Amino acid sequence: MIQTTERRVSRRGQQFAVVVEDRTDRLFWDKFEAQWEDDTLRAFDLLLNQGSRLLDIGGWIGPTALYAAARGAQVTVFEPDPVAYAKLERNLTANPMLEAQIEPRHCALWSSTGTATLHSKHFGDSMSSLLPGARNSCPIQTQDVRSAEVNRLIRDADLVKIDIEGGEFHLLPVMRSQIADSRPTILLSLHALFLPQDDETPRGVETNRHLQEGLLAAIAGYPFVYRAAKGVWSQLNEPEAALAEAIAEEGFSGTILLSSRPLALKEMPRDAG
Repeated sequence: MIQTTERRVSRRGQQFAVVVEDRTDRLFWDKFEAQWEDDTLRAFDLLLNQGSRLLDIGGWIGPTALYAAARGAQVTVFEPDPVAYAKLERNLTANPMLEAQIEPRHCALWSSTGTATLHSKHFGDSMSSLLPGARNSCPIQTQDVRSAEVNRLIRDADLVKIDIEGGEFHLLPVMRSQIADSRPTILLSLHALFLPQDDETPRGVETNRHLQEGLLAAIAGYPFVYRAAKGVWSQLNEPEAALAEAIAEEGFSGTILLSSRPLALKEMPRDAG
């Protein structure tokens, strides 16, 4: 039997409970309280308030879903990793005052409804990916991102957060028509590092180029694109060219915010610890 303890964590004025099962959990929540994903939480502070709706695609064990719910948002969170999802459920149960605001889904949003193979070095460690490469794998359930239900979630969301360890290069092109129709505000984590880096064959190079171009084409219509770097959000004046250059950088990973309305950078709250 897993020995667990509950702990209350606090960040930027928001508090919630989490279940700590081992040293890895304890170290993560220490990091969360100190510095974890400052740019993400600052964007949440700007864009999510009481009654807002967050679609959290790749919610892991729940830090972003719980933080958003603590701010008063309604959250639908998708997480396919079986180990991470079990911890997500335990963390939601530890927060009866927030649990009704969060709807968890144990599946991945993908290009079809059915099954796919999830890969990870260690399941539950936040690095699971639908891109092949890690030594361990397991079957998981998928839901078509173009389904009527998910289309409604995207349309109604005040913010769509996508953090799926390289899967964004497959998912965003599939979402191209939905993005064009509703222009949701998207907080997107890019993980070019998860694209095959050692396949220098013509086919491998062409596949990578196709994936990168597909993602850029899917988000090309956004008039306002912001990139987070070293604790500062900056607007990209020529976003397509800037993102293409950034994605082409070997091992690039980072966070961008896509919006149909201008965001005054002075409104982006600084990290308050």
